[in-house]
Amino acid sequence: QINLEAGFNTTSSDIDYSSYLLDGGSEGNFYFGVSYNFGMTEKFFLQPSILYSEEHLLMLGMVGYELSEKLNLMAGLGNANLPKSSLVYDKNMMGYSFGLSYKLNSNLNLLLRTYSDISNRANKENWEEYAGLPTGYTPTWDDKIVASFSSIKLGLSYTF
Repeated sequence: QINLEAGFNTTSSDIDYSSYLLDGGSEGNFYFGVSYNFGMTEKFFLQPSILYSEEHLLMLGMVGYELSEKLNLMAGLGNANLPKSSLVYDKNMMGYSFGLSYKLNSNLNLLLRTYSDISNRANKENWEEYAGLPTGYTPTWDDKIVASFSSIKLGLSYTF
């Protein structure tokens, strides 16, 4: 089954710089994408997805379980590419994702998906250019810098 998906996306990023927490910001916009359901058993399925928004390209590999005739639970791993964020963040990072799908009718589904980075996305080589650091403070390799990215998506999918 091919699914076309679109909806609202909110992203956030946080930066912990040697216990000095910087809010990397939150943004909301629209997203769209495509996925395909591969049936494994009567209740389990695989769902690879490619989802695009202004902030990132998200590629997911999810395993789904049919909880009821209308409700599916999904979990998996993915890769978020942040094309605009190479200054502070490494562009590509693996993460985990969870989702719920509610069947509205035979072709239309309501979706909720989350994504969070698994490990540190900080790009220490470019941190001296980041304006959010304390004035006159240049990071060293000994400093603990942790940067993370997450997103929540609420959308509709149409199944062919």
